[in-house]
Amino acid sequence: MSRYRLPFTGLSVVELARFGALYGLDAALTFPALVILMSANLGSHGIGAAMGWMMAAHVAGATIASAGVVALGLAGYAIGFASVGLTCLVAAGLAVLLKDPPSNEEPFR
Repeated sequence: MSRYRLPFTGLSVVELARFGALYGLDAALTFPALVILMSANLGSHGIGAAMGWMMAAHVAGATIASAGVVALGLAGYAIGFASVGLTCLVAAGLAVLLKDPPSNEEPFR
């Protein structure tokens, strides 16, 4: 058995189906909310491209994070998850610092 595997799973069909269902539900539940939030700012014409770029950036970020964990020799999932989680917290903190320019429009309701 390989030491490089998904955490808390034995890679059986049932356990992989649970893993897929969990992350599938995560995407299915967050995607509509993101579309609504983005359409409020971009209008209905820019949504497809924006969501495509967002998904591409997500995959690129996951690839870079995985490559960084392997390059540092941190192939264990616990250290990898902790470092990626810390990076996400830093990114969230930076996003909070973003400020919108003043607008004369009425806020979205």
